[in-house]
Amino acid sequence: MVLMTFLGIVLLSVAKRLMAGLAAATLIGFSMGGEGVIMPYLLGRYFGLKRFATLYALTWTTFAIGAATGPVLVGRVFDTLGSYRPIAIQLLALPATSPAC
Repeated sequence: MVLMTFLGIVLLSVAKRLMAGLAAATLIGFSMGGEGVIMPYLLGRYFGLKRFATLYALTWTTFAIGAATGPVLVGRVFDTLGSYRPIAIQLLALPATSPAC
């Protein structure tokens, strides 16, 4: 999943045509969908079922905050600088470092 996100962000940073942007959005969307499906299993498996509801709620709250603020932030950078490249380079650090955590 992380690899798909990484590839989608790289493709988005160099996209000059609509089809490249759509392919990047598709990669990022599929990876987010895959994370959403596997998250309940991983939470229950690694942290147990005692606090599952709390952890699941916090996980989806974090997803919602990211989904609400991410497009606004990336859109502001694009409007200011005229390109996705500056923010894409910084966004690449997130999926690249998250497995290390």
